[in-house]
Amino acid sequence: MKIYFTAALTEIPARHQDHYRLIVKTLRSLGHQVFAEHILGKTEGILQKQTEEERLDIERKLLTWKNKADLIIVEVSYPSFGVGQEMEYALSREKPVIALHILGRKPHFLIAAGGEYLHSTEYTPENLKKVLSEYIDYAKDYADTRFNFFVSSEIDSFLNWISKKRKVPRAVFLRQLIEEDMKKNKQYLLEVGKK
Repeated sequence: MKIYFTAALTEIPARHQDHYRLIVKTLRSLGHQVFAEHILGKTEGILQKQTEEERLDIERKLLTWKNKADLIIVEVSYPSFGVGQEMEYALSREKPVIALHILGRKPHFLIAAGGEYLHSTEYTPENLKKVLSEYIDYAKDYADTRFNFFVSSEIDSFLNWISKKRKVPRAVFLRQLIEEDMKKNKQYLLEVGKK
């Protein structure tokens, strides 16, 4: 998958850049192409020294990378107006967005605004690979086929509850239930020749 990664660069602790490098390294180890050169190794001082021409050139590159990407991953532990704009850009084009944050740094934005395209999750360096794998698998499937269906408020409450308890998107939970049933359904397996 082609993944665009972005995060805040100003007013963050210098050590937090290590999280950015770990996220990009983990994504690449999972076999993904990652557009992240605009984040890695950049500091507020470097950004302030850029000329107007350099800024425009970077903006053009970022736009190209966002448009090529299948998925946008955003580290949102520290607020950034620019990162918020990038998320809005991706969501307006119905690209899946995964918003990662560390413990105690949950962002103040409306997850509901992105609907099924926006997923926010907490991570630690220790569970990052697992978190990314699960959410990227969801994003892959979501990009393949999408359909809407209506559920009762009771089912909606249950799905919200299960999502919070198991820390998986509602759609991932539903897909797992369907996949389990598919594996057990003898008539389906006979008809599609999987038995």
